[in-house]
Amino acid sequence: MAVERRNPLPVGRYWIAFAPEHAPSFNAWWAANRGLVSIEQAKLDPASHWEFTIFRVTGAASRFPSELGFPNVAGKDVIDESSAVQAPVIDTDVVPSLPDVAASAASLGKWLALALVACAVLKLLPGTTRT
Repeated sequence: MAVERRNPLPVGRYWIAFAPEHAPSFNAWWAANRGLVSIEQAKLDPASHWEFTIFRVTGAASRFPSELGFPNVAGKDVIDESSAVQAPVIDTDVVPSLPDVAASAASLGKWLALALVACAVLKLLPGTTRT
């Protein structure tokens, strides 16, 4: 889902979730834009008191309140919070396992030891030391 960063918002359908302390800002913006902004769905989470809202901008609305952040573009597949808010999928092929990390650290340790030996050898060779 795309975040809409243009402000004022262009005509379109959006969703946003905001904390209770930001509800007055959203409600004031909505009230100032009656006829240009319609609420399709608003749901208050009883535990956190966060509000999830799907809304539609149909005309040249005033600037969206910056304290709310950027709303998300809501495609036709967004019908409620569960279809909009999703946890990112973690690609386990990319996340290294503990044995892989240990092997990399051991390999790095070998290279570091080799570099230290090379430095020591260079210091022992005639004409390579600095005074």
